[in-house]
Amino acid sequence: MMRRFRTLFILILLLSGGWLQAQEICDNGFDDDGNGLTDLNDPACVCEGITIPEDATDHLPNPSFEDIYCCPSWYAQMGCAAGWIQGTNGTSDFHHECGWIGAPVQHVGLAPFPDGSGVAGTIFSSGWKEYIAACLYETLEGGVTYTLKFHIASTPITGGGAICNDGDVYYPAVDIAIFGNPTCSKMPLATYGCPAAVEPTWTVIGSATYSPASRWTGME
Repeated sequence: MMRRFRTLFILILLLSGGWLQAQEICDNGFDDDGNGLTDLNDPACVCEGITIPEDATDHLPNPSFEDIYCCPSWYAQMGCAAGWIQGTNGTSDFHHECGWIGAPVQHVGLAPFPDGSGVAGTIFSSGWKEYIAACLYETLEGGVTYTLKFHIASTPITGGGAICNDGDVYYPAVDIAIFGNPTCSKMPLATYGCPAAVEPTWTVIGSATYSPASRWTGME
């Protein structure tokens, strides 16, 4: 039976705003490339015989974290990013140039960010995993291939969020998992582990193996 997904949980370490499209999409009413110009007001959309593919659509809200409700001032303020929430009890962080950027992120030179002015940060450890979640604009249909493109970087930190090992990464490769759910409800989930462990309707719909490094890496 084909599954339809309306919500995504995304497990990341430090995830940049390079969601799905890094360039301006000329027919969706959003400033996708973060230059302050939207759709046909953006020079990138000047007609030069280039057509927009029918599937070049951001299903995620606020893909580059360009829209904010507030400037973050400390840890655990993912709710400042419009359209995004904590996926589980783990307290994901929102780093933004308008306010707070965590010291470890700055220490290893991850700012400025590769796309947009903000990134989400989550902790991945054996007993504590953090997720961010968003309700999609449109349902993902079963049997259709979708591509998620993003930038990712990592840095070791202590349990209190301080710089660890001078920022030198010593982690092994890890799987980055994306979960989908047919509805937008029951968030955040009461867990610090896998979403499916507490709510079976959450299903892994994509994953990629990542070799942690203190530099931005493009993935899809």
